Amino acid sequence: SGTVRYVPNGVEPRFLIERKFSSGVAKPGDHSPIRLLFVGTWLDRKGVYYLAQAFSSLERNARGVTLTVAGCHSPEKQVKDFFAPEARDRVTVVPRVPREDMPALYADHDIFVFPSLMEGMPLTLLEAMATAMPVVITEIPGMVELVENGFNGLLVQTADSAGLAAAIERMCASPELRAQLGQAAQSTMRRYTWDRVTLGIEALLAAAVESARNPRSTR
Repeated sequence: SGTVRYVPNGVEPRFLIERKFSSGVAKPGDHSPIRLLFVGTWLDRKGVYYLAQAFSSLERNARGVTLTVAGCHSPEKQVKDFFAPEARDRVTVVPRVPREDMPALYADHDIFVFPSLMEGMPLTLLEAMATAMPVVITEIPGMVELVENGFNGLLVQTADSAGLAAAIERMCASPELRAQLGQAAQSTMRRYTWDRVTLGIEALLAAAVESARNPRSTR
């Protein structure tokens, strides 16, 4: 462990945008429902089965909630078939999103949901947090290094669709919680800009060069 150094991923400053938080809970007939967002390839290891189960359950209890699945690289029908029939009309599938459109995608949604079963440190999570999105994620290495439960996001256990649905419902029910977690998430990401990450990498490389030149100086 004494020879291992860790430098995290970073986020582009253009994602640090101002967010307007909605003022209430979506209800039937409301034209401004709570909008959930999942960004990632549609793979088992991303927890997509549990996302579909959670949303289908949530749909029965909160008709005003919608879900966008973006950047999934899968056909719309293939993705929607994972969901209960009664929930499919509230799922929007965007297989590919141009890179320049990503900030607007995050800005157009209220809650980022990412129930992955294994990850490194996903850029989509950093980007969502940078746009002041409140996030609901699974408690796995790589993501828990960024998110502290109840401070800048909500954590749930992996492979737990009921827990995921409960966390989403909790966030949907409280605009104050969404604002609190989203603002804290953005504050966290101000420490993860690529400029700061680059300085960390430069310092690490400089230390490695110095160690190679003078091994005894680092012992």
